[in-house]
Amino acid sequence: MAEKMKVSNKFNRKPIIIAAAAIMFILALMLAITVPKQVQAQQLAEQLDLGDKYVSELDYEQASHI
Repeated sequence: MAEKMKVSNKFNRKPIIIAAAAIMFILALMLAITVPKQVQAQQLAEQLDLGDKYVSELDYEQASHI
């Protein structure tokens, strides 16, 4: 009887492991999608700030190259 309990415990862990792996995969996928967007937004903000700086200095040549 004790042997049957050990065997059934191993099979009960399998769905939990599969669910945990699926959750980790989904989290990794979400990070892979959101992190590049944040980096792009930060780069855009830096470029806009640099363009504003050149325009305020009346350096239109440099501002047009951004």
